[in-house]
Amino acid sequence: MNTAKRNFILQQGLPEPEEQTVENQYSALQFQPRIVGLVVLFGLIVQSPVIFLALGVSLWWGSLFSRLNPFDVAYNVTLGRRSDTYKLDQAPAPRRFAGMMSGSFALVTGILLFKDWNVAAYAVEAIFAMGVISSVFRKFCLPAFLYHAIHGNTDFAMRTLPWSQQVV
Repeated sequence: MNTAKRNFILQQGLPEPEEQTVENQYSALQFQPRIVGLVVLFGLIVQSPVIFLALGVSLWWGSLFSRLNPFDVAYNVTLGRRSDTYKLDQAPAPRRFAGMMSGSFALVTGILLFKDWNVAAYAVEAIFAMGVISSVFRKFCLPAFLYHAIHGNTDFAMRTLPWSQQVV
């Protein structure tokens, strides 16, 4: 079993995955960060506040109304239609918290760009982009990790780090 992928699944607040489902479940959970990453990349290139504001609203919407998360719905009606794939359902609290944090970064970026506070916008964009890159390429979601630590589950959070070999 890929321990880093398993740890990412647990970090998102989901129960221990069965060994044969880790790849499908991880792939499904990565759909949103990958789409967000593409939108952020496009937003970085064009520096449009509208892109970041729309992204922020959609991330907050998906966190507040988890069953209506536009990213999860898009996954379920496209890639998730196959019978052998993991279906995304209502997100657990750590995953919703991550969406709210990401949405907040997107909204702040959009507001800063709208106000022409470009230096501040670049700083927030850099932090946001590093977070997305970490989630997609390092199998580490800092907001979900922080959720567990804030809620007093620091030992659990530490065991969900991608490089941790400890059993959660």
